[in-house]
Amino acid sequence: MTTQFTPPGPGFWELDRSHFPGGSTEIMKELITESVREAYRKSFPINGIPAETMDMCFVNGFTYTRLRPLINPDKPAKKFLWPELKEKYPQQAAEDVDIQSLKDRYLYTIALEAARAVHDEPIVARPNVGRPLA
Repeated sequence: MTTQFTPPGPGFWELDRSHFPGGSTEIMKELITESVREAYRKSFPINGIPAETMDMCFVNGFTYTRLRPLINPDKPAKKFLWPELKEKYPQQAAEDVDIQSLKDRYLYTIALEAARAVHDEPIVARPNVGRPLA
């Protein structure tokens, strides 16, 4: 079964799994959507944030957000990749990808972000990322 994602509007929408990781109830969808917009609309100018608001909506039961900038808020986001990416890192066949290495790198990133959230001082670390990128 494939679920089709249709963006709820123009701009860059991001899946927000931090607040509703498994989806949301119908009552929460109705209560929170407009209240989030209004809260950000009031707080951004007070805090000097150059944005209009934070839009929130639900697609297939999951929360999506987008920062609504002051200038051209409905202009579609441009998507592009670094032009030399394919030359530097050619596509690999699925069976050639080292899955354990990808898992290790992902878990390392999560652990590092968790440590940064707990400590006040910067954390400098050098992961073993050379092997997968070589």
